[in-house]
Amino acid sequence: VLDALKLLPAKIHCRVVIGSGFSDDLKDKVSKQCLSIPFCEIVDEPKNLVTQLKWAEMAISASGLTKYEMALTGVPSLQISYNRELAETTAVYEKEGFYRDLGLYIELTPQGIVDELTKLAKDFKSRKSMIKRGQSLFYGSGMKHFLCALRDGKIDDV
Repeated sequence: VLDALKLLPAKIHCRVVIGSGFSDDLKDKVSKQCLSIPFCEIVDEPKNLVTQLKWAEMAISASGLTKYEMALTGVPSLQISYNRELAETTAVYEKEGFYRDLGLYIELTPQGIVDELTKLAKDFKSRKSMIKRGQSLFYGSGMKHFLCALRDGKIDDV
């Protein structure tokens, strides 16, 4: 993803959020790579991820629970899986329409990520639909449906 960000036009502002699960070596590697990305800000272990998500117009994330936080806050996202099992599971939930699955990270190229990000940026209708579908998981009867799915094991990347 960082290699893809280097290919974006210089006036694109981005934030790279470093989570608490990152090792010190990985934090250093990410920080060094971000130095060569214009208009890139590093946010190290934010106290509140929602604040970061509300700042974003779109996001790229490793697939996991963060996709639900993005859905709740109305952030259209591209999800990347770090192993084949997660890629297969994530692809099943993509039909809900609140994110776009890019598949397994080792099968992606920086240009491919840029192409998908550009496609999403240019498709207002899809972004609007992602926001609506994502937030519907949590409002009205959506939250009850979501919690039941968690309880019943239908959402198994938790």
